[in-house]
Amino acid sequence: WHNYRRCPAASLAQRMVASVGLLTQRPGWRQEYRKAIRLAREHASPDVELDVAASFGFALKLSGRLQEALDVYREAGERAHERRLTAWEHRLREGLMSIHWHAGDLRAALEVGEELAAEVGPQRQPDFYLAQVLADLGRHEESVDHARRMVDRSMPTWQSLGEALWALSDAELAAGNARGSLEAADTLLERFGNCGPTAFVQLTRSWAMHDLGLQLDRTSLDAGQP
Repeated sequence: WHNYRRCPAASLAQRMVASVGLLTQRPGWRQEYRKAIRLAREHASPDVELDVAASFGFALKLSGRLQEALDVYREAGERAHERRLTAWEHRLREGLMSIHWHAGDLRAALEVGEELAAEVGPQRQPDFYLAQVLADLGRHEESVDHARRMVDRSMPTWQSLGEALWALSDAELAAGNARGSLEAADTLLERFGNCGPTAFVQLTRSWAMHDLGLQLDRTSLDAGQP
């Protein structure tokens, strides 16, 4: 049992317990996540540790604990930097940008996003949240260009192309181009259906149809996965 507790599987199992606690709102789920991180550290398994930390930060975001989420992402990002785990560091800083955006701190989100873009170079897949940040700051042309680069560099998966089309639909609508927004949303739904969290995309699509004077039917408002 002692050896089992020190293996990465124990940390991942503990994360599963924590995630179930989050979904059921059982008291103590945050402590369960922290225990999972501690188990990974005891085993000196940085990949598992950072994976659990990223999941914990996302869970905190979902529960509205944004300051705590910022602290988790910052600490995990620093540990990734210390270990020269560049891919993990970038992923965690992207999470940090998303928390700033959800908290309404657009300038902080933009700073992180622009730093990442400058560090990793033009070959990297552009980040979803940077398009959102630019749109909310009124920099619509940049937001649309960023989202189009996402589409151009995407892989044919929901996590890549699906999110890119989602970003493009949002950016086009914010820029006043309802037709472009509708086309991006329709392409996404035709390619991926309910394979991903399409509820927000369908909401954007409905607004685009409204702006174009198109009649909404019941299917236009059917939400996919949240």
